[in-house]
Amino acid sequence: MRNHLVQKTCEIELRSGTILLRFTAPSWAKGFKCEPGSCGLCCMVEPPEKTPRKRFALLDTSICQFYSYPERICTKYTQRPWGCRTYPFIFGIEDKELKVSTMLGCPATNVTTDVDLDDLKATFCDPAVKPSIEWIFSMFNDAKRSELWKDADNIWNTVSKNVEKYISRLRSFPFLLELRSLVLNAVDDCLDIPKSTREHPKVPPFLNVVRNMSKGYIATGLSSCKVWMTKLHGTKMRFTSFDPKSRKTTTIKKRIPIEPPQLEIEKRSRELLADYGSLMVRRPFLFLGAVSSRILPQVIPMSSSDHLVGAFLSLEVGASVISARESTSEIDKKTMREILSFSEACVHSQFKAPDRALSFGSRLTSRARKS
Repeated sequence: MRNHLVQKTCEIELRSGTILLRFTAPSWAKGFKCEPGSCGLCCMVEPPEKTPRKRFALLDTSICQFYSYPERICTKYTQRPWGCRTYPFIFGIEDKELKVSTMLGCPATNVTTDVDLDDLKATFCDPAVKPSIEWIFSMFNDAKRSELWKDADNIWNTVSKNVEKYISRLRSFPFLLELRSLVLNAVDDCLDIPKSTREHPKVPPFLNVVRNMSKGYIATGLSSCKVWMTKLHGTKMRFTSFDPKSRKTTTIKKRIPIEPPQLEIEKRSRELLADYGSLMVRRPFLFLGAVSSRILPQVIPMSSSDHLVGAFLSLEVGASVISARESTSEIDKKTMREILSFSEACVHSQFKAPDRALSFGSRLTSRARKS
C-alpha cells in the first residue's frame, strides 16, 4: 500500500553551520495553524511540568494555571516555556537534518493547507529554543562516535523498512507481540546475537499498560475534536469528555478488557494506519535512542527499537480503550483517527521526556544486555 506523506524542507542556521529542516506529515493532516484564542486544549491536557496548576471542575482534573477559560488564551504567552513554544512538534537531529513532524492529536494539524515553513523557522530559531537545537546536534554527533552506536543507522534502515511493510498489511488488532518480535529479532540479527542467547522480556499485564498510558488526550477527528479524560478503577474505566464548542461534558463507564480485544480494521481506516506507520518510521527514533543511551547505557540500535515498539504499544492501547468505550469490534475511519490521536499523545511524551519513557519502556521492551 502506497503511503500518502508530504515532505517540505528549508534551511536553518546554527552556530555550527546550516542544517536542513525536514517536515513530514500525512496528506490528511499536512498543515499546522494554531490561532491564539481558538483552542487551548493542549493547556488542559498537556500543561508544562513546572508551571502551577488549577482545578478544572468540568473535567475533574488540573490544568495550567495560566490558561484562561473560556477566553481560550494563555495569560503568559510571551513568557511561555520551551515545551509550549515547540508544541505540538515531535523533532530530533539525525545526520545534519532536523526531522520534524506534528503530533497528530493537536487539532491545529487537522487542516488541508500546507504548513508554513516560515512558522517552522520561527519556532526552531526562537532564542528560547535554538540553544536546545544546538545541544542535540552536538549530542547526536557524539553518539555517532561512541561505542554504543553499533552501525545504528544501517540497522534502523533495515528495521524501519520491515515495520513499514508490516503495518501497511495490517487487517486487525492486536498485533504488538508479532511486531515486537519482528523488530527485536531484526536488531539481534544485525548485531549477530546468537538465537540461543536472545532474551526478550515479557510484556507486563495489559491493565498495567492501560493504566500507565490512559490519562487524558485530545480526541482529534477528521473534522472535529474534544478532550477525553480517563480514570481506571480495577477493570472499569470512567471516560469524561469535554466538547469545547458546546462546553458540555459527558461521562461513560465501561469495563476494560484484561487482554487486547480482537478488532477488525475497515478498508478506509487501513489507509490511515498505513500512513501512520510510514510517518512513525520517519521520525527521529535514532536520536531518541542516542538520548536514552546517555541515561541508561545500551547500544543505540536496541534503545531506538525499544522506543519504536513502545510507540506502537500506545496505538494498541488506544484501540483497546476506544473500542471498549464505543462498544465496537470494528475500527472505521473516524475511530481510527481518534486512536491515532490517543497514540500521538504518548509518542509526544516519549520525545518530550525520554528519561520517563525509558524508565517505563525498559520494563516493557528494553534488554539490559551487552553486545
